[in-house]
Amino acid sequence: MMSESRAAGLFQYKTVSGGIKILSYTGEDDDVVIPESIGGTPVTELGAEAFSFTPAEKVTVPASVKFIEDPADLCAVRLVIDEKNPFYSTDGCAIYHQTENGGILCGVSMADGRSEYEVREGTSEIVPGAFRGCPHLERIVLPASLENLGECALDSSDGRTKDSGLREILVREGNPYFRIEDQALISCGRGSGNAATGGKAEEGDRLLRYFGNAEDYRIPGGITSVGPRAFRGARLKTIRIPAGICRIGAEALKDCAEIEKISLEADSSEIYVPALAFRKEEVFRLLGDRMERSAEDPSEKAESVFDYGGYDALFDTYPYTEYRMKMAFCRFDAPVLLSRSVREHYREYLSFHLDKILKVIAEKEDSSSLRKMMQYGFFTEENIFQVLDYFSIAAGPLLTEPVLRYKQEHFPDCQPDMEL
Repeated sequence: MMSESRAAGLFQYKTVSGGIKILSYTGEDDDVVIPESIGGTPVTELGAEAFSFTPAEKVTVPASVKFIEDPADLCAVRLVIDEKNPFYSTDGCAIYHQTENGGILCGVSMADGRSEYEVREGTSEIVPGAFRGCPHLERIVLPASLENLGECALDSSDGRTKDSGLREILVREGNPYFRIEDQALISCGRGSGNAATGGKAEEGDRLLRYFGNAEDYRIPGGITSVGPRAFRGARLKTIRIPAGICRIGAEALKDCAEIEKISLEADSSEIYVPALAFRKEEVFRLLGDRMERSAEDPSEKAESVFDYGGYDALFDTYPYTEYRMKMAFCRFDAPVLLSRSVREHYREYLSFHLDKILKVIAEKEDSSSLRKMMQYGFFTEENIFQVLDYFSIAAGPLLTEPVLRYKQEHFPDCQPDMEL
């Protein structure tokens, strides 16, 4: 029968089946030694957050401890584990739990500061978030024995820095479950168990973590899914998603502040991502599982990993003309599930704000957007001379000459209104 919490010296504890569970440390020392027993009863468990919010910098764990409720709690301190402990061990940087199925890496010390870490051979599993809070790590080596990798296990960001710092991942030869391809860690089809899914096998190969420095990156062929936070902090400007991708995990593009374009090959579309860094996540969240999506007309349906309706709904929330203009062009170029009413809304906005559109194009010398305005028929007999007059004053021949050619091709007989 379990007891109420009690105090013994500098520890709050309670009795559990087979021993004592330490609940918290109440002292002020930075070097803490957990006793092997209290009142003759062995200390067998450490509770979650037992050393959180304490001055402890070094903690020594006795051989009697069989269960640590939250090993990550001890990753903020320098840990020493009695060599005689058959259940837990440490190499001075990581905490390992020994089980019948092999070792489990429970957490990596945030206080260690090393830039490279090799996971111990014989380790079969790495728990979710094991490297959390280690942005100093630049290189991780995974053993041939590794079978299961927990969700976001290699996400080493500490929440304060957007760049995790991870520059290289290696997998030791002979591992049938994981491989490195195109600067990404891949789990290999049916043979790969995943701790985040209870060890169940998954269909297809899965991209778990990208660690490259490319600006334009295409997910390798044969990949069917992307794991949560797989691209966190990557300095990509364009990411290309092949047609075979069926699932994109939560926050896969988290903190990718430089992304400008998401190319969806299955839909033959390129999604423009507005430059407001703090709002990019709104677009990233529209990526998910491949599913049947529909427009206002029930007959218009398509399977996609991207929520086009959600993207259209963001249009009116952006404050800048440039962003709205490019969002509209993006949808005109790839009208996947673009309803007639939404299309007209885009056209009405661009037509009504023609003066602002011309100003943006002139200031940026944006010949690409100028071509889109001509391609989609926004220059008419009624406004063609207004456009020419504006560009002749505010821009150079780079913008004026294409409009002159457009005028000659589409409105050869149109003359300016000379009336005062």
